[in-house]
Amino acid sequence: MEANPSYDFSFLETIREVNGYVLIYEMYVDRIRLNGLRVIRGSKTIPMNVDGQPRKISLYVAYNRDKRSDSIGLKELQLTSLVGE
Repeated sequence: MEANPSYDFSFLETIREVNGYVLIYEMYVDRIRLNGLRVIRGSKTIPMNVDGQPRKISLYVAYNRDKRSDSIGLKELQLTSLVGE
């Protein structure tokens, strides 16, 4: 899959709150702007083993680079308003 600069993901900047989880997977774009995102509540999560331990994941970012080219893929994830506990 090749990057397509004509995709418009600007609507993502308007998201303020997510009740479940955020999954960013196989996105072959340079940048994803989630600057307005403040809270990921995690009422639904992604079950996953991390270091052999079961975890519930609310934000998962993986496999966002084209294996055929280092120049195609996610280079920046902007989460400037996200706060943690």
